[in-house]
Amino acid sequence: MNKNLVFNILAYENEYQTSTQMGEGCTNLVIRNYLKDSFVCLKSCLLHTPDTDAKLFVNFEMVKEDRMLFEENGIEICQLAFDKFRFPKEYRWALVNYRLCVLDHIVYHMEYENLLAIDTDEYCVDDLSDAFAEMQEGMVLYDTAERFSHSERQAIMDTAEFYFGRRVNVPHIGGEFIGGNRDAMKEFLKICQDVIDGSFAKVDEKKLYKYNDEYVMSAAAYAYAERGRIVNAAPYIYRYWTIRKFFLVSTNWKYNSVCLWHMPVEKKRGMFKLYNYYMKYKRFPEKEKAAAMMGFGRSTRPYVLSDYPILFKNRLEERAEKKRDK
Repeated sequence: MNKNLVFNILAYENEYQTSTQMGEGCTNLVIRNYLKDSFVCLKSCLLHTPDTDAKLFVNFEMVKEDRMLFEENGIEICQLAFDKFRFPKEYRWALVNYRLCVLDHIVYHMEYENLLAIDTDEYCVDDLSDAFAEMQEGMVLYDTAERFSHSERQAIMDTAEFYFGRRVNVPHIGGEFIGGNRDAMKEFLKICQDVIDGSFAKVDEKKLYKYNDEYVMSAAAYAYAERGRIVNAAPYIYRYWTIRKFFLVSTNWKYNSVCLWHMPVEKKRGMFKLYNYYMKYKRFPEKEKAAAMMGFGRSTRPYVLSDYPILFKNRLEERAEKKRDK
């Protein structure tokens, strides 16, 4: 057994909802779509960091053919009951709390030093060893870099107030990267449970059905920071939004590059392209080709017409300066 573990989770429950990007209820077809994403995610992690273990945790019996695909590619399937950190079906992201349930199981029943929980809609393009090294000192969590007045961050602060008993400046911690060493993760999960115990009654009374694992972990991270070290996961992961109305793509896929591309709206598009590519060639494309497949575009600055007068003037001044030097 390796000392490091990277894993996905996938929960199936009748009448529950899945992500807003899938836009559907929890059906067998949706689960199969998520399985394609998870295969791309975990297989790409293994290819770049072969000295780690990769697992997919599910709360249902997988079809034999799907299980074989994962296991033949070095990814272990673990069937585990969803019996902790549960929310009612009215909560939009209730199924994602299965990740906290799985983390709780791992820290108490498996012998890993460092744990990394990531979403299925992530693609690994580099070695994760540095990320695991960061975990030696505590938790590694992704600050989504939302400003103080951002509506989602304010909503998180609203519910955090139920737990802390006062208004606190809680950053929004994303759920796409939850890493830490075993001891730090135990402490963090205890605080997550405390946050739920201290908040959920009021959340449910007010019918705040957007309340989810990120709300819980954001409050827990704020509390944990008083007793342990938190490292920002930003050097290792970035959330790319590849839709027309909100196209947010950084050049950090190439320069000062991250290891994990989190692509929420590529669940049934870009991730499927990568899955089909691997099924055909038994490898993933080069990074530049994968970036183009995701619609990232060029990583170099384009020239615009207003650049040319400035460049021309600079060139004239440089020539004049050289003549004076002579």
